[in-house]
Amino acid sequence: MKKLFHSPVTFTAFGLLLAGIFLITCASKSKTVPTSDIGKAVTCPVTGERFKITKDTRFVDYQGKRYYFCCPGCDKKFMENPQKYLESKPPRSEDSIMSETDSTKNEVSYWTCSMHPSVHSDKPGKCPICGMELIPIYKKSEGRIMLPEEKKLVLNIKSEPAEKRLLVKKIRVPASVVKDDELYLAEQELISARSGSAELLNSTRLKLKLLGFSNEAIAELLRQDNPDQSLILPTRQRAWVIGVIRELDLPLVKPNMKVPIFFDAYPGKAFWGTIMAVEPKINPLTRSAQARVLLKKPVVDLNIGMVGDMLLEIPLGKRLSIPISALINTGKRTIVYVEEKVGLYQPRPVVAGMETDEYVEILDGLEEGETVVTEGNFLLDSQTTLTGGQALLYGAAEAVKKEEPKPETHRH
Repeated sequence: MKKLFHSPVTFTAFGLLLAGIFLITCASKSKTVPTSDIGKAVTCPVTGERFKITKDTRFVDYQGKRYYFCCPGCDKKFMENPQKYLESKPPRSEDSIMSETDSTKNEVSYWTCSMHPSVHSDKPGKCPICGMELIPIYKKSEGRIMLPEEKKLVLNIKSEPAEKRLLVKKIRVPASVVKDDELYLAEQELISARSGSAELLNSTRLKLKLLGFSNEAIAELLRQDNPDQSLILPTRQRAWVIGVIRELDLPLVKPNMKVPIFFDAYPGKAFWGTIMAVEPKINPLTRSAQARVLLKKPVVDLNIGMVGDMLLEIPLGKRLSIPISALINTGKRTIVYVEEKVGLYQPRPVVAGMETDEYVEILDGLEEGETVVTEGNFLLDSQTTLTGGQALLYGAAEAVKKEEPKPETHRH
């Protein structure tokens, strides 16, 4: 039988290794994770996996930086050869946490409950109302949402950049074929006033201006021998239509615009006409004004009272815009959620301008190239309003813990 022999050097090296592992284990267990770090998403320098720091997470302070590890054993591997893991994949700034600097950056403003935001506490604990664990609200992150990638996917958060686009506003308004007695009489008076006094002529001109006719259009009417008979009875050669324009859209509607009109009686057929006048007065009840449109050669019979839609397509030019779904109107202001960086969102007030079916012009509050949330923004807004912007990071209402069963009492 051979006698095993080990040199004193071998035993010494082996003992030192065991002692080192023991010290690392004890040190890692004896250290307490700072409250300000709990809940942060970091990357393990050994496995490269992203995870959230808990009160039981192991960490090591190395060369002035703090490194957190995803599972027991990673800290030992790291300390055996730190440079191997640091040189193979340099840690990002958020992955290594410097105790003093990071504590200053992420100083807790207060602790609150994701279901009862009125609860404010200067230390961690449980909500006195529902018993949920309180979550920290960091001073640097108040009003912001920090969202891990997995929650972005679950909540279907989507974003698009603010860009300068060629916008075309489409306005669809109700229209109907009319018997326009008012305009017929005004034309008749104008033609009769040609042989009268200047005062009478000016009076009839004023009536037509109140109906929206320009000086050029009135001069054209003066050259007629008779008022337009189609104002009383539409024909296959001429017909008059009145469209009702909302007050908001009036600045965009001008005389001489070519517009298609679609009547219910002739589905799929467009009747093209010209806007002859837009009244300068607004109906106080409907907050709208009338636009008179002349249809030339409609070819078919258009009966008085026929209804349809008039479509106006107005080019707005190239303007800074975002998808209209990105806007949140709170009543007092309009906001969007700007994606400052991947997973970090901040509400920002903006001044909105013209709207199209898909996009809205931004007059102030955004720069070209900034990214805004277009889907899921209402959910972000609700969480920011409730909890100062942190609830989604902690699972919000999902974090409710089951109540411990109460001991049964003896019943008689």
